[in-house]
Amino acid sequence: MYKEAASLSQEVLDVYPDDEAAKANLKAAKNSLAFRSKGTDQAIPENERSDDVSAARALIYEDEDEDEDDLRDQEGDDDDDADQDSEKVHIQDEDDEDDEDDLPPPKKMTANAGAQGKAGAPAAPGASLCEGDSCSALAEEWLGEWGKMAAAWGQVLQDIKGGKLAVVEDALKAGKADSLRKAAAALKDNAFAVKTVQAPFAQARTHVLDGASDALPKEVKELAALLEGAKMKEILGQASGVALDGPVELSLVWRMPGDHARVNSTGQDLVLDGATYRKRIGFRLELLLDWSDDWGGETVWASPLFALAPKHNQMLFFPAGPAQAVQRVSSADEVVDSKKLSKGKHLALEGWYTSSKLYDAKMLEKGYDILKSRAKGADMLVVGHRISGASGAAAPMSAAK
Repeated sequence: MYKEAASLSQEVLDVYPDDEAAKANLKAAKNSLAFRSKGTDQAIPENERSDDVSAARALIYEDEDEDEDDLRDQEGDDDDDADQDSEKVHIQDEDDEDDEDDLPPPKKMTANAGAQGKAGAPAAPGASLCEGDSCSALAEEWLGEWGKMAAAWGQVLQDIKGGKLAVVEDALKAGKADSLRKAAAALKDNAFAVKTVQAPFAQARTHVLDGASDALPKEVKELAALLEGAKMKEILGQASGVALDGPVELSLVWRMPGDHARVNSTGQDLVLDGATYRKRIGFRLELLLDWSDDWGGETVWASPLFALAPKHNQMLFFPAGPAQAVQRVSSADEVVDSKKLSKGKHLALEGWYTSSKLYDAKMLEKGYDILKSRAKGADMLVVGHRISGASGAAAPMSAAK
């Protein structure tokens, strides 16, 4: 089923060889992990739990001495018919960028534009969803109270600037979140296309419904239109370092049993109608129906190593560059109650804000590395911040030592 040889913690070390958190987790995981295998979900002991799913629990596969090809074959066998129709996605190697001599140089931008996060209280953003007593439809009708708060947006922008993860709990008003989930959960399996990626250290399989599809529920289309609007691009552009003048790539995702995304740097190019855009800022709004943490689907942040439990109405913002993954969703024979799993759904509205400016992605990541190297003490383990949708209060999220 799973295999330890392909554990995500080792993959992190392949990408970040000096990551102390990854080294520590790799060493400790074998002793602290609760394996999901052979039809049994073993709970993590209370003294090893945190508010988030343990990174160690999420990042090791069952100890089977198989090679990488066996793992790919096994995951691909879950649905032969679907795999035949899978979309093959080309992942451009970062080294290919060295050969792109014909690309125009960025205008008046530093190489690591956007990687300018600072410690301390975040600065108020220059643009927000509210001006005086007037707020946009996104803030007034859809988002929780945090959407109207400059301090909350300031924290989101600061995390993005620093190459970190911003997580807003109860991001939408409860009624709106529930209506989105109900509409998305009503879609049939055949509305979603299987999307696969098969490249070294970049394997993934997901079921997606394109944001431009007529099958997208009207409730999702309404929110998508607001997220794609000029105001959101203006706000997030304050953290980008480049203008978010490209299209927003958006899709509704249903992570079915066996779906996963292995650790890989994010933010590959988007080619649309012959034009190339570079992904810059991503988001993920989780819409979970009767979901258990034991069934997988955690968002895994690579450096420092951290696993975020999936949660209904939880919204993530993150920059392109830092490596991340989505933990494999369990199959029916891997859980205690397969009937409950069959009724649960791991849904998410995901997207990328893009730019026509093809900035140097390698130098951007170097900027993030510089910021990480300046962190001291406990700050070295901070992955980002968790923001309350009701109060806007922010608290740091830290990887386990």
